[in-house]
Amino acid sequence: MSDEMAIESVITAAFSSYRSEWMQDLHSYYTEPKYFPELVTPRPCFLIGGRGTGKTTALKSMAYSFQKEEISKKIDRNYFGIYHKFEIGLANSFSGKDISSEAWTVLFSHYLNLRICLMTLDLLKNLVNDNIIKDEEVDLNPMMVSLGLSPVNSITGAFASLRMEISSFSRAINNPKKIQEINTSILNIPVGELFSSISESQSLSKKFIYLIFDEFENLHSWQQKIFNTLVKHCGGNFVYKVGAKKNGLKTKYTLADDEPLFSPQDYAKIDIDERVSTSEFSEFAGNVCNIRLRRIQEGSSAIRCPEINIKLLLEKLDMEAEAIKLGIKERNKSTNESISRLTSLVNIDKIHQLTELQKFYIYYLVEKNQSSLDREIKAYLEKDSNWITNFENYKFDLLFKIRTGKVGVVKYYCGWETYVGLSGNNIRFILMLLESTLLTAVKENKGSLPSKIDAETQTKSCKDVAQSVFDEIAGLSYDGPQYQQIVVGFGKIFGYYARNIVKKSPELNQFNISDISLHKETEEFVRRCVMHYVLLESKETKQTRKDEISEYDYSLHPIFSPKFNYSNRRGRKFSITSESFEKIKQNPEYGVKSILKDSARIEEKGGLFD
Repeated sequence: MSDEMAIESVITAAFSSYRSEWMQDLHSYYTEPKYFPELVTPRPCFLIGGRGTGKTTALKSMAYSFQKEEISKKIDRNYFGIYHKFEIGLANSFSGKDISSEAWTVLFSHYLNLRICLMTLDLLKNLVNDNIIKDEEVDLNPMMVSLGLSPVNSITGAFASLRMEISSFSRAINNPKKIQEINTSILNIPVGELFSSISESQSLSKKFIYLIFDEFENLHSWQQKIFNTLVKHCGGNFVYKVGAKKNGLKTKYTLADDEPLFSPQDYAKIDIDERVSTSEFSEFAGNVCNIRLRRIQEGSSAIRCPEINIKLLLEKLDMEAEAIKLGIKERNKSTNESISRLTSLVNIDKIHQLTELQKFYIYYLVEKNQSSLDREIKAYLEKDSNWITNFENYKFDLLFKIRTGKVGVVKYYCGWETYVGLSGNNIRFILMLLESTLLTAVKENKGSLPSKIDAETQTKSCKDVAQSVFDEIAGLSYDGPQYQQIVVGFGKIFGYYARNIVKKSPELNQFNISDISLHKETEEFVRRCVMHYVLLESKETKQTRKDEISEYDYSLHPIFSPKFNYSNRRGRKFSITSESFEKIKQNPEYGVKSILKDSARIEEKGGLFD
């Protein structure tokens, strides 16, 4: 029992650090993403990515605390970085209290001056401690005076003074009586004075300073306008690097409404979802996981962790093998018996060469077309090449229909490519899936990892993680319960399409909201769903109706697909209205039945919510 617990502890230590904040040893686990060379160029940059995309880890890897490890390895960068994240509580504190919006703009501008200067002084203090610069090397008095503070003669003295000032400021903005007593500064003036002085330092004159801000989405639109003004007018020896969730950049305007931010003139935009292809992510995630597998082997033994290549560790089934594992031979018995009774057909040998999945496709066509076995086999014989093409299009979808109405596994979710697909190119979900899979495998293998984890164990783990993520979204925000309604509603629809024989395209798991731009409340809710990875959005590829005015197609995040037994691959779409979407948000059972009825795409059948 003690050995089993030991390897479980090693697995948890290696794979449970889904967030960079939880990682005690970020450097040894770090794998540089493909876009990193663009991120570290000396120009302002917005890095866009949701939870688990590796955004925060990439931003933190530019910070001096991370760079110190590189310096010890003789890796020389042309910059020093300092990291800070915006807290939503602080953003919300700049409101109300009978203070005008103009006054809050002045106060938040002053706060940004204080925060940026304090961040930079913190970096300089660390450089002093590491003997890279001298404590009196930078003349900080112009900055101190512009902030209304007393002059100092050292970096450490300025840091201590500014730290006390920002603490006093934080207390004052929550006390209406003290707000009037705050001496404010002009936006960007103290920052400019500070970096002008830094540029005169012999030790730092050839270095850029990267001011790294994360969770930009926590700022309100009016606060983002102020920060955007800083980005618009930064230059010289300091650069802003900003991290935000998808749709987290709420405005591109600055305090001068006629001077918005433009890309690429004012900043580079790196959208991780758009920039990283599935093949690139697969390679990146594979490297991330293999590092962790090696840690498990080092922390336990090669006997209890024999395989350190994640792609080889996970059993993969091709579609024919999976169909047989799902019991297709039993399902095909009646079809085989019917074929054996057909005496009018030529090329009987060719018919007997059909695979089990192809035979099931013939049964599927009989049901879908309300046809006869004789007719569908003749169609196969007469149109061999077209038939094979259509079969390939339906092949994956057929797997979900083999065990319709039966208990147990409906579809296997297994293999590295499937895990990558389920993750939606999200490293957090990959690590969650692998941690669950490895722990389950150890439990079922008497305290050791097998050399190959079977499809059953993988499928069970995928379902467990899907449920865990579903439970988690309830607490994402005040919209959490409605996010769950959306997942349940569309999950039921996609699962229904997957397991039933319908007269529509295979793998229906995307939808288009045809009139979304006319309904701002729905549009804003959908944006929040995308921000929190409840939904994924993709540029519309084909209209399903002539009156569609939507720009995007939507799908549930594929991590939820094992919970409802539908395809994690991006499939075909159907169109709904904003009214139908709102019905699902309020009442999934009613909304789903309404969509199925209104769309006239399938007959209304029982069992949808049974």
